Amino acid sequence: MEFRDLVKDSFFHLPKEAPKNTSYREFIFDLLDQYLLLLSTLKNKTVNIEGLSKPKRISTTIKIQDEFIKGLKRTIHLYLDGQPSNAYAQFQDTINYRTGKYKKILNISSFHTDENFYRIRLKQENFALSSKEMFHIPFELRGKVTTQRYSIPGFPSLYLAKTLYVGWEELHRPSLNNFQAVRLKNVKKLKYLDLTASNISENLTSDKAYKYLMTWPLIACCSIKVGDYSDPFKPQYIVPQLLTQWIRNNKELDAIKYNSTHITTNDIETTGDLYNIVLPVRDNKDSGYCDNLTNMFEITETISQQLLDFKSGGMTFLDSEKEIKRISDKIPAIEFIRGSKTPYGYSILGKLEKELDRMKTKKIH
Repeated sequence: MEFRDLVKDSFFHLPKEAPKNTSYREFIFDLLDQYLLLLSTLKNKTVNIEGLSKPKRISTTIKIQDEFIKGLKRTIHLYLDGQPSNAYAQFQDTINYRTGKYKKILNISSFHTDENFYRIRLKQENFALSSKEMFHIPFELRGKVTTQRYSIPGFPSLYLAKTLYVGWEELHRPSLNNFQAVRLKNVKKLKYLDLTASNISENLTSDKAYKYLMTWPLIACCSIKVGDYSDPFKPQYIVPQLLTQWIRNNKELDAIKYNSTHITTNDIETTGDLYNIVLPVRDNKDSGYCDNLTNMFEITETISQQLLDFKSGGMTFLDSEKEIKRISDKIPAIEFIRGSKTPYGYSILGKLEKELDRMKTKKIH
């Protein structure tokens, strides 16, 4: 198999879901073993990767990835053996080895200033939440922080989506009358670990494609769908939560960029801004908000579809084609109804996003 064919293989499509009666450990271990077997099907001894200084020896790559996977397996085993501190120590050693000796393999990137992000919260009443109430859960309410994919109970993290649509999917498609939304704008450069396949289809032999393939075992461990959300313990969250802890302890990185497990595509790369970012808090206070995060963003006032309807009397106003295109370009083809694709800019969520994009941002006090 050629390298470009390997990158396109349907095996790498995420998210994945374990079959019923198959444990998470059994499923993910088998998945990682299959990954190594696929690498061994590359017929060339070396691969030329555009953007890297010299060709990559496949035998060396397989050896590196084998060690990487052994570290991830040991991490999961230790955690399931009731040794969370040892699991984190193993995970830290595994990732630090990767970022030290093989630093160029991980995909590290940055958002420059003035990028738009969105956040929604469930709220039925017609009283707008304050901007701070739309930020991360304050430290005095940390008891309300439940287990989430990238945050452990009691430890707040700030989850942001690149579009309202992704935020809506993350909350399991709530009624339009049951949520409120804000836009946040970063006022500082934001450095992140990229767990997405952004733009790799443009060149399947580029360093971006190579880094994605090399990071894929970690991405896969973070991208397994939860079988039963009513279960208090979700083994699918083991690796992403440890990764968040590692990010929090890493002064060079601010966030993790990742694709939603609630959005499934038929390709390795999602088309459009279908991803989230999560930023763990840096402070450890008894009340208030993380100073590091509040200084990183500005925020709009809160809006909802109901409040906008009250404001306009239910009347609709035509947007320019340029404005609709700007929003639609974020998600070129969206299928709210199966078999019927529509421009995102014409959807209610797209219209809410346009309204937020027009609003001014302010500091988070």
